[in-house]
Amino acid sequence: MKEIGPYRVLNPLGRGGMGTVLLAIREGDQFHKRVAIKLMRRGVDTADILQRFAVERQVLAGLNHPNIARMLDAGETADGRPYLVMEYIDGQPIDRYCDDAGLTIDARLQLFRKVCHAVHFAHQHLIVHRDLKPSNILVGADGEPKLLDFGIAKILNPELLQISVATGPELRLMTPEYASPEQVQGKPISTPSDIYSLGVLLFELLTGRRPYRFSTRLHDELVRVIAEIEPERPSDVVAQTTEIRASDGASRTITPLDIAKPRSTAPQRLRKQLSGDVDNIVLKAMHKLARRRYASAQEMGEDIARHLSGMPVIARPDTLGYRAAKFVRRHRTAVVATGAVAATLIVGVAVTAWQAQVARQERDNAIRERARAERRYEQTLKVARTFRDQLEPALRAAEGAVSVRAALLQAGRAGLELMQTELADDPNMQRELAQTYTRLAAAVGGVHGSSQGDSAAADGLFRAALTLWDQLAQRAPGDRDVKLARAHLHLQLSQLASRAGKPGDAPLLAERALEMARDLCDSPRSSPAERRVLASALAQHADLEARNPAARARAAQELQESLDLRQAQAEQDPEDMQAQRDLSVGHMDLARFHRTAGTPETAAEALREVESAIAIRQRLLDADPDGGRAERDLLVALEGRCDALSALGRSQDVVSTRANIVDRFEQMCRASPDDGRLSVDLVRALTELAAAEIEIGRAEVAGQHADHALRIIQPLFDRDPGQHERRWRLALALATAGDACAARNDAIGAEALYDKAVKHLQVLTRGDPSNPRYAVEADAVRARWANAQESSRAGERSR
Repeated sequence: MKEIGPYRVLNPLGRGGMGTVLLAIREGDQFHKRVAIKLMRRGVDTADILQRFAVERQVLAGLNHPNIARMLDAGETADGRPYLVMEYIDGQPIDRYCDDAGLTIDARLQLFRKVCHAVHFAHQHLIVHRDLKPSNILVGADGEPKLLDFGIAKILNPELLQISVATGPELRLMTPEYASPEQVQGKPISTPSDIYSLGVLLFELLTGRRPYRFSTRLHDELVRVIAEIEPERPSDVVAQTTEIRASDGASRTITPLDIAKPRSTAPQRLRKQLSGDVDNIVLKAMHKLARRRYASAQEMGEDIARHLSGMPVIARPDTLGYRAAKFVRRHRTAVVATGAVAATLIVGVAVTAWQAQVARQERDNAIRERARAERRYEQTLKVARTFRDQLEPALRAAEGAVSVRAALLQAGRAGLELMQTELADDPNMQRELAQTYTRLAAAVGGVHGSSQGDSAAADGLFRAALTLWDQLAQRAPGDRDVKLARAHLHLQLSQLASRAGKPGDAPLLAERALEMARDLCDSPRSSPAERRVLASALAQHADLEARNPAARARAAQELQESLDLRQAQAEQDPEDMQAQRDLSVGHMDLARFHRTAGTPETAAEALREVESAIAIRQRLLDADPDGGRAERDLLVALEGRCDALSALGRSQDVVSTRANIVDRFEQMCRASPDDGRLSVDLVRALTELAAAEIEIGRAEVAGQHADHALRIIQPLFDRDPGQHERRWRLALALATAGDACAARNDAIGAEALYDKAVKHLQVLTRGDPSNPRYAVEADAVRARWANAQESSRAGERSR
């Protein structure tokens, strides 16, 4: 066929089960733009196939995304065969593109994130692709992936498209190598099936192999392999030498070097890159149970972004962390359940300590047993890492459940101390334990998102880590990694003390961190990580110095030096998202410094710095529109704009900006209704908007915003009263609602709300008596309460 409608066929591109794909151009098109036409083949136009063609047309008509091939036109040939006209992608399948271009692991992960964005977009439009594989994702010369072929896609809500979709036979349409367990078992298919296929695809991009091999293509064999056999870790696969047999019977040997070379690295380096986070990300996506995979393709892409930025990922080994999360969801029976979790940890500790002791004894045995002893020693280190990887997510999952968290932490400390005793003289184990203490301190100290961490526990863990690094420094005084770790720990201890409202020796710690970081960066061999710690140490030291009026000039110099370092890092690698975020933080640090000076001139300077931070964070969001972190970072910067505007007396601008922040948080909450952190963010934004409305005399509107905040936070708090952050936000919302009542001269309403707020703050104070924040806020609420009562009495006297 030379012509199809107004299109002239140039040559065939390929054949599929339903039809033929042809390269063509539109007659009369002066630009001669090429298109791909998918034409139904003669003889396959059964009712089912015609319906599937119609479904694909309906699906593509609603998908407009830069990483999804667009449908341009559709119609029927003269003999009644339907066709679809698609954007022509002159590219390669994603696996071949990655290998031919020699993409590194990080570059492959960045490319794969774009595929996640496209799949998430389809899912948001209620479309499950069901056939994600390399040949259906083409990458053009511009390096952009394009998702195509929705021929067996499933519409999750067919009635929205006003089309009747058959179910039975369609469930078994698939490519077995990339099919999910529920696909091969004929179970109902939804978005988790695509998440599984994404996991298989990522496995192949990283290792050059598929996770499974089938001895036959019989259905029972597919079910057995895909639904029952656990895939190997990618880091283990790339270390193996295997024999691959082609369909013609010929075989060839694939070595670790063969795998590493197209990834532009060496075999050992490749295995190290995949070990840990990347292994866990792939295996979480490929979990046999759909509910245990990533909740969305977007979440998977964000976890990859966290890994690329050096941040902790949510994917963890499928052991204690999962059990602890389940436990926290039902922690009303905390006494029994806590005992169970703590007992599990302690058993794990005992096994670890035993293995450590055996390892040392065996390592000291005769030479003939050295190889076996070394293997056991490596196993011991692996057990220690596994222990850490289990305990850290368990502590994060237990955030807010105080008794649960305390039991986990106590068991964890006991285990770490026991391991430390057993292998006290071993530098490798000391490093492992120091890193473990640091990660656990971040998990319990509110470093990753919560403002209500256990600062005392975190301080103890950080100091335990510092003791180990100090010992390592005595062994190897010139080790730059040890020097960097010690500088970073001094910085974290100083920041922790400042954040907890207990400055203590924060200035001394900041000064020590700054001294260590300068020593590292005076060397021409200084690394980006070392310069990053120096920039942060300068900012922390300056923040503490700025509280002394006599030292503000020096603080300003240090903040500018910190900003210059971050600017240089960002300019050196514009694609480094972490460097760009750090630069925006530098602008926010300077803004806070200028704002606290308290003059109109410095307030204007603060606003300029905030606007610079907003511009950077907007670019980050534009580059990663599906990234929840980028959106939240931008909103935090907008809140900084409100602080600067308030210092300038521009109250009306504050209100309009805070209203915009509330709108955006509401959109994020609608997109992720199960994200409790977002709901708490929205409560905070509504509370601050209500306070701004009171400032301009709109008490009635302020009351509405405060009531809205209470309607969100009260049920969240009721479901889990042990969550400190939720109680804190509830107390602030109650107090602001009281302020709105007082501004409307409703003394009775204000008194009831203030009383509730103070009671919640008293509970928080009793829970953490060393933290002055709650007591200070309670005193402020009591003062406003007294003022409201006095105003009410004065009004009565005047009448």
